[in-house]
Amino acid sequence: MLFEELLSQAIINGEVLEIVYLGGSLSGKPREIIPLKIEKDKLHAKCLLSDEVKTFFKNKIVSARLGEETTINNQLVENEIIYDYDNIKTFVDKNKEIIESYGWFIGEIDDACISLHSFFKNGKPKRTKDIVLSYSEFTYTSVYDPEKGEFERVEEKMQKPWCLYAKSQPTINFKYLKSALEKFMFFAEKYSPKKEL
Repeated sequence: MLFEELLSQAIINGEVLEIVYLGGSLSGKPREIIPLKIEKDKLHAKCLLSDEVKTFFKNKIVSARLGEETTINNQLVENEIIYDYDNIKTFVDKNKEIIESYGWFIGEIDDACISLHSFFKNGKPKRTKDIVLSYSEFTYTSVYDPEKGEFERVEEKMQKPWCLYAKSQPTINFKYLKSALEKFMFFAEKYSPKKEL
């Protein structure tokens, strides 16, 4: 079900939605609301935690869940995430709440690497990396030298140094970080642990 359809259904039926919203005191954390009406780019809803009617900007709602149905707000993903960064750490600093709203634990992180981990039922993050994006400038191969009668290690500069691994997907290499980050976020949403709940 599309994001807009889910909101409309909840309004018509007076149902409780669990949303992740980027803003306010609970920014990036799930909260329960009863949607009341949509007004252009805003959603008016009763927040069950505060028992008050609040206004939410639709493009700041990351995801919405109605019963077993979870949907990601593609408007936010397309319009709010900017992928043009010099390194991974800067990208994550700006988009950490969105990544965590998908249900991920952000593990290893620096300028050239990030790993995402799902959680055990007890709430602790798993050591196994579900998604990894890393940079490797060189590749190494062994070539047999018949004159010397031994193998030599050959270093070659990578044409596509950004390497992305995600679950059962084959590893994908990218020439540019921007392209790698776009696919990384696609996989972060596609394999979101929240979709498995």
